[in-house]
Amino acid sequence: MINIMNQSNNKRNIIIRESSVQSFDRLKLIIFISLFFSFLSGVLYYFSNVWILKVIMIVPLILLLGYAVIATISRYKDDSIKRNLQEFCERSELLKKDTDTDHKTITAKFKYWKEKNYYFIEYFARASNKISIEDFPKRLVEVLEDNSNKPWILLECSVTRTSLIMKFTHEPEKRLVIDSDSYLGQSNDFKIKISSRVTWDLEKAPTAALLGGTGSGKTSVIKYILLSFLALNKKNQVFVIDGKSAFLYSTSSFNKDGHTANTPEGAMEILDELTNIMNDRYAQMNSNPEDEEDITYCEKYKDKGSYLLVFDELLALMTLVQSEDKLKKPAERLGPQIMAKILNLVVKSRQVNIYCLLSGQTLSAEVLSTAVRSNIGFRAILGSVTPTQSMEMFNIGVSALPRPLDDQFSGYYWHDGMDIAMPFLQPYVARGFRFKAALWNLSNRAA
Repeated sequence: MINIMNQSNNKRNIIIRESSVQSFDRLKLIIFISLFFSFLSGVLYYFSNVWILKVIMIVPLILLLGYAVIATISRYKDDSIKRNLQEFCERSELLKKDTDTDHKTITAKFKYWKEKNYYFIEYFARASNKISIEDFPKRLVEVLEDNSNKPWILLECSVTRTSLIMKFTHEPEKRLVIDSDSYLGQSNDFKIKISSRVTWDLEKAPTAALLGGTGSGKTSVIKYILLSFLALNKKNQVFVIDGKSAFLYSTSSFNKDGHTANTPEGAMEILDELTNIMNDRYAQMNSNPEDEEDITYCEKYKDKGSYLLVFDELLALMTLVQSEDKLKKPAERLGPQIMAKILNLVVKSRQVNIYCLLSGQTLSAEVLSTAVRSNIGFRAILGSVTPTQSMEMFNIGVSALPRPLDDQFSGYYWHDGMDIAMPFLQPYVARGFRFKAALWNLSNRAA
């Protein structure tokens, strides 16, 4: 969400009073009246050789020329952003509404300012001409890019009580790639860079969800996140549950202590182990009843690391669990137990630095409970977005999403605090990079 408190004071008020179409109609009317009086003066001059009629004939022409000069100066004196907003209001029909019997055109109010390499446009909506957050930014970007040689990339869109604030940049986004051991130098913090301007803040969003179909690059993104998380702190550890027994499960022998599972029973063991770790950490933090520090476990114990649970292909595993549960007694069914343990971790684990990444081709309500879904603070969809995925992850229709990036490795993300999902470029592990060897080296640093 855009932080208004940190914005500079160089804001400009821009009031759009009438559309250029109406101004042009008024200009045509003045031209017609001037030509009429010029014609009338010419007729009078022909029939009368009085000097005053010559003046009457010249005055309308002088007025017409003066109006044209003033209009031209006013047009080019104004800066391009106001002309763009003028055209945007015209296209969106924000000004084509009468407010009284005199047919006066209503005004549209904007604020515009620049901060570093970012451009902010704030629109103050009127009760008579509301426009949805989904439509407004896309229409504005179309106008800005039509009238400019630069791209206008929408970074954030925030709704306040009285206005809509949009943040733009001209700088294209850059993909992040692991192609060497250079990532080992990352700082010891709780943020994973996803792209040049997108960050997964583990402290603010301890649970993430990643959706992607076949060929969307989901596995590569998960590998990137695994290595990036381990590189944050040499004490960090990862647990992996691979519902399809695919590539991630094959890394079990390269993961310290074999924190990898591909069966319902193995998933239960990992979830139980993480639950025990969580309970032990809470017991340690609460051992002194007089301690009033309200901080996380790793902030309190600097020599400790964090844990990341990656649950890949959740749908595949839960489908298997549900089919097996039909043959079991209600008390023995694993499906409800797995969901209960995931919910317990998602709700309680943030303060003890245990994080979760849930992924799959879909995370429908049948697979992921509403209680778990409501606690997901970072959400991403890779590749093309289906209507079902958009509703599952962002709770809006796919047509309401901002325009996608012109890149085959693009997607959409939403982080806690944002009002609408935004496009981004997904990270990846380069081909030829020895992922398993890097995983082995990183996971063994804590030994």
